[in-house]
Amino acid sequence: MNIPAKSFAQIFNSGFWEGQQLLTDGTLQTDDGTTFRIHRVVLSQRSRYFRALFSFNLTQEPIVIKNTDHEILESILLYIYTGDAILDEKNALDLMIASDYLLLDDLLENCRSFAIQNMTCTNCLSSLSVAWQIEKLAIRDDCYRYALVHFEDILKTTDGGLEELPFEILKKLLESKSLNVISERSVWKAIVKWTETDSSSRLPRASTFNLLQTGRRS
Repeated sequence: MNIPAKSFAQIFNSGFWEGQQLLTDGTLQTDDGTTFRIHRVVLSQRSRYFRALFSFNLTQEPIVIKNTDHEILESILLYIYTGDAILDEKNALDLMIASDYLLLDDLLENCRSFAIQNMTCTNCLSSLSVAWQIEKLAIRDDCYRYALVHFEDILKTTDGGLEELPFEILKKLLESKSLNVISERSVWKAIVKWTETDSSSRLPRASTFNLLQTGRRS
């Protein structure tokens, strides 16, 4: 049984990549200064982003991968070199964003599958907010349907993310005829909860919800 490496450096200690660190020909760096020595040809084979990057950037200076945490970049490198994606609820969304940016379609699909299988009333709206920004993640529709069906339960959670939800997403949810609520009171409760988080800027927008044509019970 193969045990996934806990760090990128460990893959060079045994197995297929043993000793291959001596042949690295590039360096990736995160915003916090963490660096990783890499083989350009390996990354180019797995990612169209890196293939394009290394085709034009021939310098030996470290290449900074912006807006990517060093732990996320390390997880991505582990996946590129070993095929092992170590996913959990804490890193799945960040890995999803990074794999989309770095054009790692297979890892992106793994993250999507993980997020769907582990979707709950607590993390559904945060996943929806992320997916809303990156349409091709495809997970957006899954999160949206989950939120519609489980909206009453989401509303009951103290950390469901309703207060941080962007206006356009909340509006689409609340105005949907498919929203599964006991009565319209639940909808108004959601509006009040969302508005009270920042009443000065949100109160004018709260009045724009169109709930009269939903056909739901009051």
